[in-house]
Amino acid sequence: MYIPGKYCPMHLLPAVNILAPLIYSNANLFAGFTDPLGRCLRKDGSVLKACANPLEYISWDGVHHTEAANKWVASHIQDGAVSAPKTPLTEACRPVSGSHR
Repeated sequence: MYIPGKYCPMHLLPAVNILAPLIYSNANLFAGFTDPLGRCLRKDGSVLKACANPLEYISWDGVHHTEAANKWVASHIQDGAVSAPKTPLTEACRPVSGSHR
């Protein structure tokens, strides 16, 4: 089981917004999402209205990702689909021979 920080120090796993470059360079990765560059929360006059199905959107309000987008990111990081070379976390973060933790 992968435990964040146990084998890969957290400072080696930078916090980045991986969605923006992925959306612009590879829209076909986001099949199933409605309007990958759109947002679920929209202004209707002076009222904010949420879309009918937030699970179909990547962006909640143009800044924050939806739960569906966060799950997409987590699963693709875990399975290595968005890393180069494609390496799942279970392969990328493992004990180094002789290490003591």
